[in-house]
Amino acid sequence: MSSKVYSNVFTPEEIDLIIKFYESKEIKATDYWSTNKYLEYQISEDFSYQLLNPKITKILGEHEFATGTYKECMRPYGLHVDAYDAHQATNTITSFSSVKKHNKALLIPLVEGPAYKTVTFNCYSSVNCYNISEWYGDKNSLDPTEFPHEKNNLTLLPVDVEYSWRLGDVLTWDRDQLHISADFTRFGVTKKFLVLFIA
Repeated sequence: MSSKVYSNVFTPEEIDLIIKFYESKEIKATDYWSTNKYLEYQISEDFSYQLLNPKITKILGEHEFATGTYKECMRPYGLHVDAYDAHQATNTITSFSSVKKHNKALLIPLVEGPAYKTVTFNCYSSVNCYNISEWYGDKNSLDPTEFPHEKNNLTLLPVDVEYSWRLGDVLTWDRDQLHISADFTRFGVTKKFLVLFIA
């Protein structure tokens, strides 16, 4: 099992501080999926580093930030990986470190409820070009109606963690691990979160 949920890492007050801080920040990039604001975790004087670093250090130990962002998503992401090579292939990701030690992704939900779910699979790739049938196995318990944006058959992939978002939690997974978000737009909502990629 590569993915793990750490519960109650942040207090409700700390979540409120994160939301207020990033709602006041300027949007730095917009794409079809989301708006993004800089997460300047590489700067020890920055708000994100001051609040997040002690908590992430408890989870991972000493670590090095590669890249990350505050996101407000309008569309769900399909099946993908966030591996270093996959990110570099987009030519849009600024990475502050390529030294792979932990090679983890961390999700910090800023919303919760039945609309928000992330699923990680026991399937790995360094790039987002893969033959999904290579990993097909026994039928899992995923409900396909939660993932209408994904055309591949997710019900035959080996699930690592099926995580329903809760405020205060941190979800971690390997950066080269396939994962997907449920279609939250079915509920008429957007989603907000921090995502950090650790070298």
